[in-house]
Amino acid sequence: MLRLDKLEESLANTRKKNDRGHAGDHDHQGSDPHSSPADQLWPTDPHSVTEGDSSDGATDDSGYAAQGGKLPPNHPARHLPPFDLLLLVDSSSSIGISNFEAIKTNIINLLEDLDIGPGRSRVALVQYALQPSVVFGFDKYYSLKSVQKGVERMSYTGGATMLSKALSFAAGLLYKEQNMRDVRKRKHKLMPTPRHDRLQVLCLVSDGASDDNIDKATAYLHEKLQIKIMAMVTRSFNKDRLVAITRFEGSIFVMDQKESISIWLWRQQRLWAENYSAYIEREKSRPLSLKHSPKKSYRTDEQTSKSPKSV
Repeated sequence: MLRLDKLEESLANTRKKNDRGHAGDHDHQGSDPHSSPADQLWPTDPHSVTEGDSSDGATDDSGYAAQGGKLPPNHPARHLPPFDLLLLVDSSSSIGISNFEAIKTNIINLLEDLDIGPGRSRVALVQYALQPSVVFGFDKYYSLKSVQKGVERMSYTGGATMLSKALSFAAGLLYKEQNMRDVRKRKHKLMPTPRHDRLQVLCLVSDGASDDNIDKATAYLHEKLQIKIMAMVTRSFNKDRLVAITRFEGSIFVMDQKESISIWLWRQQRLWAENYSAYIEREKSRPLSLKHSPKKSYRTDEQTSKSPKSV
């Protein structure tokens, strides 16, 4: 796995090349005409390499490029599996109206690197202060522009900062979306058995202030629901509390670090594809009767081969 700083450098170099190409000189300087930013970020990743020009709608080995939204065919997100992103935005008095408007602007900018569209990535938005409220759900908008307009319409509220209540509310929304939680399935041999057929990410946009205890809600999101959590923060924030929520300091970003956040998201999508894509496809292809059969039918081939034979 490439380090984050290397990924940022590769992405910056790729965008510079793309900018020169858009200027009209069409000078590839000997580069592969089918090369994409994903190829340069993760050259050995089979889910990131396009076999042939996908600009005409052709798919690549990952099966994702042909289904893309409005992103350019060579954009990294076009070669990665879709995911669900829940934005949980603090609109309490601890943020302040000026920071709140800056937050909206940076979210809108970040969305430009998401492959939003029917069958692709989805976005939902919840804002919170004293009480959490849904601005729009996952099934409300299916295009980048409509999602961005939905973010623009979010208004500042002020008031107390009930972060734990907001995290619990977000957990309920993500739980309802999980389409594999009630289906009996074979356990994943190496990883936690997924509860949803796509990656779920919770993006907490906050300064980390809270008037209630967040420990129980955070544990539920991580251990029970298997949600990946990141944080977009203002310049002044409560680092200790946000590390407790995200579990990793590297998952906390100042809100204007668009490229770093995008690379973090792409990395999570790539890891999901590597760890779960084959498993999800196998489970989906199984007959319905097997999916609801008793637990003893879900022993893996490896477990069966190790079982003692009856005498």
